[in-house]
Amino acid sequence: MKSVAPSSNLLFIVFALLGLAILPTLFGGGYVFLWIGVWACLILICGVDLLISPGLDDVDFKILPLRTFYLGEPAKFRVRVNCESKLFYELRLDIDGNLEPTINRRFENDGGVHFADYEVFPFRRGNLEAKRVWLKWKTRLGLFERIKTEQTDAEVLVIPNVEAVKRSALQWQQKNEFMAGVHAQKFLSDGSEFDTLRKYVQGMDHRTIDWKASAKHSSLLSRRYQAERNQRLIIAFDTGRLNCEPLGALPRLDHAINAGLLLGYMSLRIGDQVGLVGFDANVNAFRKPVSGVKAYHYLSAASAKLDYTENEANYTIAISEIMRRVKRRSIIVVFTEFTDTIGAELMLENLSRLSKRHVVLFVALRNPELDDYLERSPNSVVAMTQSVVVRNLIHERKKVLADLGSRGIYVVDCTPKDLSVSLLNRYLELHQRELV
Repeated sequence: MKSVAPSSNLLFIVFALLGLAILPTLFGGGYVFLWIGVWACLILICGVDLLISPGLDDVDFKILPLRTFYLGEPAKFRVRVNCESKLFYELRLDIDGNLEPTINRRFENDGGVHFADYEVFPFRRGNLEAKRVWLKWKTRLGLFERIKTEQTDAEVLVIPNVEAVKRSALQWQQKNEFMAGVHAQKFLSDGSEFDTLRKYVQGMDHRTIDWKASAKHSSLLSRRYQAERNQRLIIAFDTGRLNCEPLGALPRLDHAINAGLLLGYMSLRIGDQVGLVGFDANVNAFRKPVSGVKAYHYLSAASAKLDYTENEANYTIAISEIMRRVKRRSIIVVFTEFTDTIGAELMLENLSRLSKRHVVLFVALRNPELDDYLERSPNSVVAMTQSVVVRNLIHERKKVLADLGSRGIYVVDCTPKDLSVSLLNRYLELHQRELV
């Protein structure tokens, strides 16, 4: 679609000249020729402006092939604009999908081929479809606006933020606490799997002395142990209604997926097997445990297919399916959400049943806005009512979490900001204790 429209500057001039039409009436007919002359000059200037400015056929543009976008990070649609002369233009894309509202972007082309990056911010996973590209520019004298539209069928997939997971993983790998230092010493010494022999020094546990190796080398040698590798980790995501509610910039489910992918990557790094489960009213995704760092792409692809649903989570079906498919004792991390003690009764019963066979790590995200309510001083009846409701919600939440702990279920309850660190620390603690 192509069109030419008068600009606001031209409309202002036209209305001003229409106002001057009163001059011949007030001061005589001599002003008629002056008024007509001004209109003739304006028409001439408009013609010159259209002639010296880039025409609709002089500007060519096309949206370039797209890659995947990462949830929660700014993404860019790239448009190639070709115009031989200098051009100031506005760019707009009509995009179907879950995006923040966007406005027209202004760009400048000095002549030739120019690449314009149209930035968007996706806040949910799924497909984004760019249906139409709009380009608008003013003529040289600013009297007209030319608009050119091209249809397009460009689609891009918004996937979990694996780039952020990789950055976090690199930071953890560079920390001494993960592969060396205090945590690594516990990781190497408190396990049951033989690692290496080392020279015995005073203060070591004499039960670790290897007498045969000591006799062979004519010096006291002790055994060093490490936590057992090749343990199994199952990451279960609740994709139901409560866990799909927004918490900050992202839904709860996507905060969970980002933390779960980081946990899965680090588990694969230390030699464990990692599987994935997605459930709401039914189990809609199950990926059997895999091992090796290369299997991380298998997990990220599976998590990208977890869809948002409005169904209530059915813990009876989900837990029964997990117990049926996972025979070997494993660490099962459950990302879910609850509202009150009454709604959590069925969840507690089924997680308790699961904990008799597996090690269960329950992960719930705390809303930091609720904590802010407690710090405010209520200055009205409405604020006081809100404070009472929030206190009741927090009290019931603590009651459910305490009940989980009393049933032998390990709990991580934190804000989205602290989720990755808290989850990794708790997992390493369970791993080192060899509860599996």
